[in-house]
Parts: sequence; C-alpha cells; structure tokens
Amino acid sequence: MALSSENVVFLRRLAAKQNAYVAISIAIIRQFGRSDMSFERSGIHASRDLPQVTATPDRPSRPGVIPQPKGNPMSRKLTLAAATLAALCAFGPAMAADEVNVVPGLTAAGAPLGLHGADPVALLDQGTNVEGVAAQTAIHDGVSYYFASEANRMTFEANPARYVVQNGGFCTFGVSVNKKFDGDPNFAAVVNDKLYVFLSEEIYQAFLKDKDGTIAKAAENWKSIQHTAATDL
Repeated sequence: MALSSENVVFLRRLAAKQNAYVAISIAIIRQFGRSDMSFERSGIHASRDLPQVTATPDRPSRPGVIPQPKGNPMSRKLTLAAATLAALCAFGPAMAADEVNVVPGLTAAGAPLGLHGADPVALLDQGTNVEGVAAQTAIHDGVSYYFASEANRMTFEANPARYVVQNGGFCTFGVSVNKKFDGDPNFAAVVNDKLYVFLSEEIYQAFLKDKDGTIAKAAENWKSIQHTAATDL
C-alpha cells in the first residue's frame, strides 16, 4: 500500500523543519510501501546493530532477529507508521500546506527552495533580481534561500524577518483576491521596505494601479488563507 500524494507532501513539509526529519520520513515511506524492512538496504547490520534475543524453548537464539508479533501484517505496518508520525510531530510544529511558495523537492540543505532561488537581499536592498547559488544557502522557517554572495547571506541571517518576501512568496495581487498564484521574482516591488512578488507583468501592472489597496487586501486575506492549500482556494 503506497502513501497518498497528500501524505508525501505532508512528510516533506515536516522534513523541512529539521534535517533529521528527512531520513525518518523516507523510512516511513519505504516501510509503508513494502512488506518487509530490509535491514541491509537501510544500513543496519543485524549482527552488530540489533539486540541479541535471549533463547527460550519456543524461541531459539539468533543474533539480530526480533520476534514478530502475531496479527495482520498490514495492521502492524499501519501502527508503525502512526507511531513514527507521532514521534515526528513531537519534534516540533509542521509547516501546513502551501504556507510558503517553494520549488518542488528539497535542496541539499534539506529544505525546499523559496523565491525561485533569487537572492532576497539583492531584491530588497539593491532592487535587482539576482540568482543565488547553493553554496550560499540560509534556512529560515523551514525554507532554503539562495544568495549571490556570502555578504548577502550574512545580511539575511542577521535579520531574516526583514528580507523574507511577503504573503509567503505568493503573488500579492492573487492573495488580495483570495488566491495563491505563483510569485515570480522577475516581477517584484519594494513598498515600505517590504518585498512583494507577482505572477506576471500584466498582474504587476494591475497592482501598480492601486498598490496600497492591493497590499492591504492581501495582508487581511493572508490571515485566513495562509494555512490553506493553493488547490483548495
């Protein structure tokens, strides 16, 4: 039985909060999708890493073999998955669906990429859209950001709240009408020292006709749609 795409997305979001979550999440997916856990493929050596089971008349001693409880195998796997998810949740809060506009998949830092890899410091302080590099990565609230230089990365890390794009990196005009459209850093605006992005040139031009009104509507709407998946709006 395979995990649903919704659960996979949830696990990836959860993994973004801490690098250790990634390995645990993958273990859940692998375990849930097959009948047996392969200790060799998971890097566990039975003779070295697993406990020695004491021999009894009905259970001979074999190194690294854990007696399996009776019952439905699928029920045992569901119990294992549920227990592991509970442990994951205990580590810390998970990011809800589409709180931040990120690129699918994870970066080498173990978190999804925000702002399409553009350097937020360059956008806000210099008014230029510069592509960042993976070698200069900072993670904030479970999201990776790329920077064009070490100086920009350090500037961001000193005050991330100032540089994080507004409305989760979604199109500000879209949020003003209760939608989560993609935010393209090629169409960005800095208003009152805050960074906003937009879906397209046409949408950006529409924003310019009523900047203050659009920003105010987006700020109000974001409170109610922040934790809602884009496909549910």
